Amino acid sequence: MKKLFTISMLAFTASAFDDGFYVGVNGLFQNNKVENKVSFRGGGNQPVLDLGALNLSRQNINPNIVLGYLYSIDRWVLSTYAEYTYLNDKKSKTLINRDPALLLNRSLKLTHKIRPSYGITMKCGYKINDKNILSAVLGYVKEDHLIKTDVTYTGPPISISKLSTKIKPNVIKVGMAYDYAFSQNIFGNVEMSYGFKDKNKKIIRQEIPIQAGISTSNVKIKRSWQIKVGVSYKF
Repeated sequence: MKKLFTISMLAFTASAFDDGFYVGVNGLFQNNKVENKVSFRGGGNQPVLDLGALNLSRQNINPNIVLGYLYSIDRWVLSTYAEYTYLNDKKSKTLINRDPALLLNRSLKLTHKIRPSYGITMKCGYKINDKNILSAVLGYVKEDHLIKTDVTYTGPPISISKLSTKIKPNVIKVGMAYDYAFSQNIFGNVEMSYGFKDKNKKIIRQEIPIQAGISTSNVKIKRSWQIKVGVSYKF
């Protein structure tokens, strides 16, 4: 009886991470940083005025769906998955600078909105035992950010600018992952990664004919890290 039980347990654990397709649902915790430096230049030979810089650091949790394939070679497990993250989160920050002596008021409002992202990831894992896998992670994600900057400069003259731009950086993520098999078809996972962003800068200029000036916004989406926790079903 004991021998039969041992054989059945070996059959279960051996199939926990066998070859096959899987689908997963995760909660994705992200940390993003936005840097925005704003300046204004009046008409003629007037100097460029530094209106200030806004740094917006934000954390958000969003649903993440993956569809992947597992391939086992002895104690090694290779995995490739496509992912989609639903993002529709917005956050704003305002900076006001006043100079009573010169009757200057400078108001900057930065609004950052994150939109849905998609990507593909590869995992190379090693079976610590039949239920536990530790993996290295390398992936690509296409992000979509909407940046709006409202600039109000009271000089004189009075200048109001609304600058808006989209930034869609390419993100290379590098990290580690841990998977645990609950049964023959269900396994949980934790993934931590750091994102290196390309095409993450933009300069936006807006001419203001009435005040004969130009507002300039220099926006940068900085590197970010993320943690993904979820459960997957293997077919």
